Amino acid sequence: MKSFTPVALTFFLLCISFTVRSQTIEPPRCHSADYRDQLLQANPALGTEMKKVRDDLKVWLSTNPVQKTRGIITIPVVVHLVYNPAVNMTLSDWQVKSAIDVLNEDYRLTNADRNKTPSEFQSLAADCEIQFCLAKRDPEGNPTTGIVRHLRTETIWDMGGSFNTNIKQPTHWPRDNYMNIWVCKHANDILGYATYPGTTDYTDGVVITDTAFGRIGDLKAKYNRSRTGTHEVAHWLGLNHIWGDDPGCNQNDLEPECDDTPNQGDSNSGCPAHPKVSCSNAGDMFMNYMDYVHDSCMNIFTSCQKQHMVGTLNTARSSILTSQGCNPPVPYDYDLELTTIINPSGTVNTRYLNPLVQVTNLGSQTISGATIYYQFYNQDLLSISWTGALEPGATAVVTLPQVKDSIGYNFFIAYAQDVLNAGGSAVVENDTVNNYASRSFFVDESANDAPNGMTAEQLDLEPVGGRHHGR
Repeated sequence: MKSFTPVALTFFLLCISFTVRSQTIEPPRCHSADYRDQLLQANPALGTEMKKVRDDLKVWLSTNPVQKTRGIITIPVVVHLVYNPAVNMTLSDWQVKSAIDVLNEDYRLTNADRNKTPSEFQSLAADCEIQFCLAKRDPEGNPTTGIVRHLRTETIWDMGGSFNTNIKQPTHWPRDNYMNIWVCKHANDILGYATYPGTTDYTDGVVITDTAFGRIGDLKAKYNRSRTGTHEVAHWLGLNHIWGDDPGCNQNDLEPECDDTPNQGDSNSGCPAHPKVSCSNAGDMFMNYMDYVHDSCMNIFTSCQKQHMVGTLNTARSSILTSQGCNPPVPYDYDLELTTIINPSGTVNTRYLNPLVQVTNLGSQTISGATIYYQFYNQDLLSISWTGALEPGATAVVTLPQVKDSIGYNFFIAYAQDVLNAGGSAVVENDTVNNYASRSFFVDESANDAPNGMTAEQLDLEPVGGRHHGR
């Protein structure tokens, strides 16, 4: 048996302590299962309702075979920002909007990093045909941006407990018509948690820490692509973790079981190299959104997972299918939406890009111009002055001046400001949240380094009826 001098023993223990800390720096990715257990302990009767939810889902799945295309379901979202300026400033509207952009990319399989899915899993990747909007109509039928701020004296929040009674209960919007997301500063470095279908009305929803929500702002380095939201919303839609929450090889990933996710022994963290083998499989699907890896290593839902989420939306959460939350009660006079970024998106084969954005007049009055700002994230902010004649309900595609980006993954940001009425005078918009959009893309290593001149006309898109001036 080896012996240690006091100095050597102290050094040895310090090394062990450092090693343990260095191996456990990953924050707890998800506490949804713990939160479910907490709710069940407080109210055992919820177990009966959760079992009924599972039984109803099984019946629906048995009579509705997997289909590649079913039709788009849009879920109205209200985001509650819980903050105390002493410890965390409230997030900007556009940081919130960037989180919705990520949800829409990930659930519609338009995320640029889908090209990182291993080849043997690519045929399993699903467009879930689920998308999300920030609510336009509140529970009383009034106009809303879908973002509500709650100034509090508390500095940090534990899971459940006072957060349920002091925040969720008085602030929640009815789950029949909205998905509630609360963003706050979590205790114990928790990234997020969500309720499974069948829980108490006022607790129902998703909770995410403020440093893992959105893809702009002050974010945790390894959790800065808003995949915590993607993960937790899937719990809200009925998915379990991909390894089944119990370590070992005999636990189903889902009940009823999905046969397109490999049997997996436990959660994965960090960013493993593929294949990462467990349970005698050919490799864990660690890049699935329902594992625990870093945001940059997640990129896939499977067809079976899609079927489970769509099944939940047709059973336990079916009321949301008829929600009017995404429809404004009346149009504002002036409401210019930057509807989508058409280019860049996905994988592009040139470093010189002609960005294309689509704008829509959601207001009741004609819009004759606006300033459109745009940038690759963390690069120079550019702008153009666009003029045209956009009637109510009309859309137009604007070609922005050519810009150059670097190789690899990035995202593009665009937003509209300084809206002009038909007479060319500046007007005030009531809703500026929808003036912002972001989109992920990937510039391949083999990308052409020469300028190109692709325009809206060359892409067979409707060109804007006006002119723009770079500045």
